Amino acid sequence: MPIKTRHRFRKTAFLLLRLAISAGLIAWVFHKYIDLRQLVDLAKRTDRRLLALALGVEILPILFTTLRWHLLLRPVGLRQGLFRTFHFNYLGLFFNNFLLGLTGGDVVKAILIARGSDRKAGAVLTVFVDRLIGLVTLAGIAGVACALRLGAAEFREAAAIVWGFLAAFTLFCLVYFNRRLRALEWVRRLRRVLPGRRLLKELDDAGRAYRGEPAIVAGAALLSVASHACSLGAAWAFSHALGFPIPLVDVLVYIPVIMMIVSVPVSVGSWGVGEAAFIGFFRKVGMPEPTAVGLSLLVRLGQGIWTIPGGLFLMLDPSERRAVQEAEVEAEEERGLPDES
Repeated sequence: MPIKTRHRFRKTAFLLLRLAISAGLIAWVFHKYIDLRQLVDLAKRTDRRLLALALGVEILPILFTTLRWHLLLRPVGLRQGLFRTFHFNYLGLFFNNFLLGLTGGDVVKAILIARGSDRKAGAVLTVFVDRLIGLVTLAGIAGVACALRLGAAEFREAAAIVWGFLAAFTLFCLVYFNRRLRALEWVRRLRRVLPGRRLLKELDDAGRAYRGEPAIVAGAALLSVASHACSLGAAWAFSHALGFPIPLVDVLVYIPVIMMIVSVPVSVGSWGVGEAAFIGFFRKVGMPEPTAVGLSLLVRLGQGIWTIPGGLFLMLDPSERRAVQEAEVEAEEERGLPDES
């Protein structure tokens, strides 16, 4: 079997497995904890004004992440107009939220924005750096919030996850980017045989591209904090709209941990995993299971509702749809190549 065909078969099998995991976890949540009537009753009791306010706030993270990506494009030589950056970032968000293709919207938007230039690899690198900065700043927010809840037993598990991640990431960076260690022959041999060599290559490329750009990295981190602040504030408002107001610091602890968990692609769109995680963490502070699932659904709604118009771009513009399809094929072909790094 050709390498590309084999790669696509594995990707399809992985997608089917994730669909099965999503279906199984959702069935388990509804069988064990709630039924549909409880969710309908919860929806009837939801405060519509707070709901509308929270949904309105959720458009701001899209703007902040667009500015962040726009900033990160500069060091790799892609100085794009802000509207063009917003356009492709928006398409990527819609792609991630609503389409079940084998390729994520992040890589597709990178290929689209690099069209007509020789900077495709650099554009893909910016997506990796963009995601990494977003994840680290999210963990940092949760780490500070965990410190405010130090000693409370219900937050120990979340604190272990967050601080463990931050400590591991810091240690990895100190070791990986140490030039003396990297020059050792046994380290160089190890890097050649380790799994995930493509990820290590992306880290190398990121280090070279952004090493002399501390202002840009700092600016991207600040925009990440602003984006997360809006999303976390909206989640806090959602909890109030559902009639279970919880302290803001609890949201700052649990939502980032849940977002870190669901970022691992074990299910499609994190369906099932997200609902189980919301129940598992928020019931520690007394939130009923139906309310936790309702909060999970509202957070999903807030993240997705503003990206729906991205689908209209694809429906109404055949050339746009064709460009996205070509970019997806191109991304799949590249990923199907053997890793030579």
